[in-house]
Amino acid sequence: MLVQKISILILFLLPIACNAPAGRPIIINGMTMGTVYSVTLSSEHVEKKIELVNDINSILDDINQKMSTYISDSELSNINQSSNTEWITISEELFQVIQSAQDI
Repeated sequence: MLVQKISILILFLLPIACNAPAGRPIIINGMTMGTVYSVTLSSEHVEKKIELVNDINSILDDINQKMSTYISDSELSNINQSSNTEWITISEELFQVIQSAQDI
């Protein structure tokens, strides 16, 4: 699901970036997870800026709420704080990250 969300975002942004007309680019900056991000778009898509900012922030907030060790009620923090030894259901995104970590 995480890969799908990021793929959708990239597929949406890629045509915008590839067809950039001359003019001043639109730059979207933000902070998340202890760092910053920056997305640059062509000026012809200025009307979509607010929607893109909301989409980017929504995806990053979702990732943070699932995988942050700094947010006490994130999905990962809940697992780490639990003394339960029973099977629990986790999101597909967190499962993929844990599975990748085990493969390393």
